[in-house]
Amino acid sequence: MNETLQERLFTDYPDILSKDNFPSGIPCDDGWYDLIDNMCYHIKRRISNVHWGWGKDEILKEVPVRILEMNRRFSGDSLSVEFFVDYPVTPTELQKCEIESRVSSIKDYTESISARTCELTGKPGELYAKRTDKLVSKILCKRLAKELDFVDYHNWHSEGGEE
Repeated sequence: MNETLQERLFTDYPDILSKDNFPSGIPCDDGWYDLIDNMCYHIKRRISNVHWGWGKDEILKEVPVRILEMNRRFSGDSLSVEFFVDYPVTPTELQKCEIESRVSSIKDYTESISARTCELTGKPGELYAKRTDKLVSKILCKRLAKELDFVDYHNWHSEGGEE
């Protein structure tokens, strides 16, 4: 990802995306910027505040959720994200279950959408393989796939690399 977009993410979400966890930068292309931005936004809105206690003793505490790792899956078919939840106090089983459910739903949604989003443009995409090297795969929009000499991954592999 280019430095300007990375810096924007690090600045907008310093508690979620730490430069310490990504010393070489965010290992994704620019097309996934909006996915990562939306994921961080929803972490901040849906998870960062959870009610601890009930009734008049209820207190609102921050529940820091950090992204520890983020990269393309080895298979190249989507983004992979690993989170860490830093509980400020020991949660009840119900609270822990609720937070883990929220984290899991955001993770699953982001990973799922990444499999259909061009890594370079952010437009709708699908998995393509390099015509000359089936081990090189990327999620691309049709226009870029053609320009970069990539072919439909599933057809390429099912037909043994023949078109």
